[in-house]
Amino acid sequence: MDKNCNRSSLPTLYLFLFVFVFIFLNQSYHFGDNNHIEQLPHLFSRQDTSYLSNDFFVQYTRELNPRTYYTAFLAYFIRLFPLDLSFYLLTFLANFFILLVSYHLSYRLTKNPLFALSSAVLLTLDHKTNLGQAGQVIDSYLVPQLLATPLVLSAYLFSLSRRLNLSVFLLFAALPLHPSLSVLTSVLMIPNICFDRSQLGRLRLFAVFSGLAIATSIIFPHNFNAVLPAKQFVQIIAAFRHPHHYLPSHFPLRDYRNFSILMLGLFSSLFYLRYSRPRLVSSFFMSILISLAVLLAGYLFVEVFPVRFIVKIQPFRIVFFLRWLGVVCFSSAFFVFIRNSVSRRLADLFAAFTVAAVTLVCLVNSPPLPDLAIRPPSPPKLSLYRYLSQSPKDSLFLAPPDFGDMRLFPKRSIVVDWKSFPFNDDYMVGWYQRINDCYGQGDLDNNYRQITDRQLSSLAEKYHFDYAILYSQTNTNCQVTFNNQTYKIVYCSNGQYPSP
Repeated sequence: MDKNCNRSSLPTLYLFLFVFVFIFLNQSYHFGDNNHIEQLPHLFSRQDTSYLSNDFFVQYTRELNPRTYYTAFLAYFIRLFPLDLSFYLLTFLANFFILLVSYHLSYRLTKNPLFALSSAVLLTLDHKTNLGQAGQVIDSYLVPQLLATPLVLSAYLFSLSRRLNLSVFLLFAALPLHPSLSVLTSVLMIPNICFDRSQLGRLRLFAVFSGLAIATSIIFPHNFNAVLPAKQFVQIIAAFRHPHHYLPSHFPLRDYRNFSILMLGLFSSLFYLRYSRPRLVSSFFMSILISLAVLLAGYLFVEVFPVRFIVKIQPFRIVFFLRWLGVVCFSSAFFVFIRNSVSRRLADLFAAFTVAAVTLVCLVNSPPLPDLAIRPPSPPKLSLYRYLSQSPKDSLFLAPPDFGDMRLFPKRSIVVDWKSFPFNDDYMVGWYQRINDCYGQGDLDNNYRQITDRQLSSLAEKYHFDYAILYSQTNTNCQVTFNNQTYKIVYCSNGQYPSP
């Protein structure tokens, strides 16, 4: 199919992708839970300077941190739209542009818009290969990586066409939203930047990495004000809090199996396409080798010889690129194989069937309209939170480790929670100390269920809270001010303090 024909069909294809993303997103979109428990307090504290002023984690959100510029972007966007609608629109647009970039990459491989459309929609079915649990390409709720992904993927796509000025611009645009994703993608672009092996190519390479280093030092100066030695830094952020993201020895075997299948499919598809698209295949192959080297570094310089910078950029995030490339290349090669082996008509019919089948699967599981409201907690939590909403706004509570959403619903301060992790060194140490003091090591929730009055008294003296939220079955002689089938609130202070 020639380029003119492709251009004439673009509006229809774009419209279909627009509708498809709407259908896909409706089946699983959510807001206000999971990672939003950690991210929304950043936004609330930016909007309201009095928001939870005595909360440890909220104090951290008011300092320069990796979420600062992402939060600033969200704060600007919600001036135009309500909070819930803003999150939905940004999630929708990010997924739409990711599929759009995927379509154009596949079209460069197949020169067939229907094949390319099939490759793009198949990306929504790829949820298994997730080595390091940070390799998502598309997502059903808004996180910094999702917002940065269409920018870095577009940067990579433009680098394949040697449109380096635009490519570098997009890379730097993504940097404030997600620095590690930008740095990792820039490494993948090395072969494309200096493909001609000329002095100009080397100068461009030097300019890009120098610019990234300078921009990162300006935007995120806390990276260079480290107070933790590398070993302790790795112990807290990787071994204790995020082993599922950082430590390959902790990844489940099924993820390695799925990753191996992904890589087998990717190399097989590139081998098949090597003669029809030699230049693209060469660029992909070099980027894949770089990705595998980054993954090796993610093991050697995190688990074996910890290097702070390597830990900081979380090397296993680069799996998102391999997943993206694997799905697009394998599906593209599959349709090209059918076209070359059987007939173009059959290949087109199969591609159309694929698009229709994926759309139908999404449509069956999709409600007519998306639910934009913040996802409520469980009924026992909800009744507790309704009670807490009547407490003084400056109240401070000790709570179970999964009560980070207290900052979102009754909007009350807590001593610490497991989900909300601060990335600045001094707050990281403070968070680690609080977790150990309040919940100990091992099974944190079970430890908290067995907390004693003596521990409560000691913690109240150290962290200056007056009330603790306990499980109903936890034994205590403290005064109970609220009780339901799951939780109770106890008074833990010797002083006089009004009941919530």
